[in-house]
Formats: sequence, structure tokens, C-alpha cells
Amino acid sequence: MKIPRLGRGVALFAVAAMLVSGFVTSNGAAATAQSRVTEIGIENWSDVPEVSGELSWSKSSIANAKRVIRALEKNLSAQIEAVKVAGAVSIRVEKRNPDSDAFWLSATGQRWKMTRYVGLDSNSKIVASTNWDPANGVFFARHLVHLSSTNCSLRDFDLWDATTWFAQRCAVVSTSPEWLLRLSLEEVLAQGPKDLPKIIAYDLQRLDYALSNQLSCKALANVLTCKNLGRLTNNPGSDAISLGSDTGGWDYKISVDLAKRSATIRYLKPRPKLFAQQFDWRLSDYLTSSANATELVYPQK
Repeated sequence: MKIPRLGRGVALFAVAAMLVSGFVTSNGAAATAQSRVTEIGIENWSDVPEVSGELSWSKSSIANAKRVIRALEKNLSAQIEAVKVAGAVSIRVEKRNPDSDAFWLSATGQRWKMTRYVGLDSNSKIVASTNWDPANGVFFARHLVHLSSTNCSLRDFDLWDATTWFAQRCAVVSTSPEWLLRLSLEEVLAQGPKDLPKIIAYDLQRLDYALSNQLSCKALANVLTCKNLGRLTNNPGSDAISLGSDTGGWDYKISVDLAKRSATIRYLKPRPKLFAQQFDWRLSDYLTSSANATELVYPQK
């Protein structure tokens, strides 16, 4: 599957355009980033990889996913209770497309939708509803924790009320930590490299300047530090250039030959299995993403 509009478009345009545009150094000279830096494998960033087969997760990833699931269950239960307190006797689940399609597509091609829960009274009139979620268009994997039915009852079983005997009651359906992690990983990959190409393009310009002007450089722990680079390129205090990493996601590696004053950047093809093993899925942002879970929207009178 091709990278969504805000992913692939940036990936292929930014590196090509910014490398030829150059930047102005402290002495007013224009620097280019083509002569001493070789690019290899940019085509590896043109497609979203398929997430298939078994994935292995770290113990911390599983533990954090369990925390997220518990938080999502708690939030959904609180939403249902709030709608019930507002006077609803049943709930209708409504879905719609996000405001932006940038994050719709998962690597499987599935289109995620935003969800809200509408509380109805005994006359099927709306008494209250939850906000559309997710409001910011990300982490659609949260919908793995959902209600058991798109139309369900909030009434408890009552032997003396026949309407409650066979009613589909609202119940929270949960998921496994492995599945939550898998869908979260898939969503991250489906977003493409995002702003990373812009950052890389700027660093390649700085790298070419350092190599072309014989700056004293030293590589240590995936970082190249060049003396006075920040001052000479109008970015005081920034003498370091990241040489990239290989975590299995949208990654790159830069190799530098200081003797020949040349460098090569390799854009790496995402590998979901490696990504799952090396990436520590903390998911901390997702724990607070439903902070207003019980904030309801009431119909205008």
C-alpha cells in the first residue's frame, strides 16, 4: 500500500527539493548537499509494509498495553454510566469519517472511523451523547475496546418487565495486549516517515558543508560531532548530526568516511517484526487521550 498523502508526498518531495535548494552559512555563502553525500534506497520509503505473521513484544510493551486497555475499559464504562445518569435507557453507536484522511488507512487498507455513543430515552429521543472519539484523528486502535452492540439497552433485567428479558444489554468488549500493540504498530507505519525527510535533508546539507570545508569531526554512538558546525551554519550550539538508527521503522543510517570526506545515507525499508521487538511501546499519551471521557453533549432545546 502506498504511503498516505501526508507521508509519501513529504518523503519523496522533501529530500529531493531541499537537497538542491541549499542553505545560507554564517558568511553568506550558499551550501549544497549533493557533491559529497550519496543517497541509496529512497524507494524503500515509498510503500507501507504489510504487517503479517507473528510479532514478538517486550515485557514492558505488554505491560504498558495492559495498562492502556484497563484505562480504555474504565473510560468506556464511565461514558456509559454518564449517559445512563443523564436519563438514557439505551445507546446507539454512531460512526463517521475523520475530518482528515491522513490517518484513515491502516496497513491492511481498513478505514478507521470516529465513534460516539448516543443515549436515548424510552421514546427514542436523544438525551445526551459523548464527544466524537478520537478527536485528534490518531490511535484508532482504541476502538478495539468497544460496546458489544451498535444498539444496546441500559436497563437491568426485570422479571416483571418483559421488554428487558431479551434486550441486548450494553457490555464492554475488550481486546488482548498483543492485538492492541499490533494495530498501534500498524498505524504508526501507515503514517509514513512524516517530517523525518525534512530533518534529514537539513542534516545532509550540514554534513556536506562539514565534509567540504574540512571541519574536524568525530563519530560516537550514532552521532557525528563537527567542531564549529553550528556557528558556521547559523545554528549556534548545534555541532551534532544524527547518523540514524535501525529500529525496524522509518529509519536511515549514515556512514561517514572522514578520510575521503564523503558520506552515504541508506534509507531502510521498514521491517514490522524488528520494529515490534526493538520499539518500547510505552503508549503513555494514550492513557490521557480520553481525559474528558465523561464530558457529554446535550441536545439543544
